Amino acid sequence: MCQLGLLQKPHVYEFASDIAPFLCHPNLWIRYGAVGFITVVARQISTADVYCKLMPYLDPYITQPIIQIERKLVLLSVLKEPVSRSIFDYALRSKDITSLFRHLHMRQKKRNGSLPDCPPPEDPAI
Repeated sequence: MCQLGLLQKPHVYEFASDIAPFLCHPNLWIRYGAVGFITVVARQISTADVYCKLMPYLDPYITQPIIQIERKLVLLSVLKEPVSRSIFDYALRSKDITSLFRHLHMRQKKRNGSLPDCPPPEDPAI
């Protein structure tokens, strides 16, 4: 549908944001499918849209910036290592997956510096 131009841009971007995490899926065929969709989207939209709208979805899953997103081999060559199958299976079997993802999200914020490691001195909890 995307190749034929039957989807409107907002829907394409929504699908791209949903599909981008599959670029690090442990299953090779799922990763290939995600790469196929991303390359089709990159061919259908303008260069400005590729870099302003599509690249922010891809940045967490690629090792370096790329120019030819519409070429499958180029995109495949810069993908980060997939999540290991054992970690993926553990996350699927986890009973409290919400707290697991919340904890991982907080750790990511601390690593990025958007969340301080310790509370500020004026915190009433101290």
